[in-house]
Amino acid sequence: MCKYVNPQFRLVLVVCAIKNYTKKSLLKQLILNLLCLHNKLKLFTFETITDDTKKILTKEAKLMKHQETIDYHLKITWQNIANKYNQLAGEFGITQSIGYLLINIDDVNGTTVSEVAALLGLKSTSLSRMLNNLEQDGLIYRESHLTDKRSVKLYLTDLGKEKRHLARVVVRKFNDHLDAHLSETERAQLIEKLMLINELTTNYKP
Repeated sequence: MCKYVNPQFRLVLVVCAIKNYTKKSLLKQLILNLLCLHNKLKLFTFETITDDTKKILTKEAKLMKHQETIDYHLKITWQNIANKYNQLAGEFGITQSIGYLLINIDDVNGTTVSEVAALLGLKSTSLSRMLNNLEQDGLIYRESHLTDKRSVKLYLTDLGKEKRHLARVVVRKFNDHLDAHLSETERAQLIEKLMLINELTTNYKP
């Protein structure tokens, strides 16, 4: 949009354009242009604006306030927890992600590399670097399947088991801290809602 056009007129242009285009990506871009012109969205009573357009504008404007979205609070909360874990785990020479990996490696049967990848959500390059470092530090070792060489399992060394124990203590103490400030009902409801959000996210199809 031309920056030399009067802002009030540009507002009309944006609204009229929204009426004429149905592609979601273009609509979002037009909404962004509109919000850049006004700190707060105000719906003017233009005759050219339909009720459906007003609903779309109102909904998009609300979503632009990231502090009001659920994922914002989930992200901020997890970042805070991860930073706290890193601070505590750093005293034992490990990180939050390493501690999480060590905790989830099966004592007896080991854990496959593919399971670890799914657990941590890491790309193959990053995961390979991480596993190489853990192996060099003497925390884990790898064994290939007897018949299927493509399947590799991870096992903990004695040092890895020691670090895992320390990581479990950190996790347990932190959860005890949370439990002390949440009732059993609040805790159960929180877990239930988080599981629901995870399911809704998995099934979400834009």
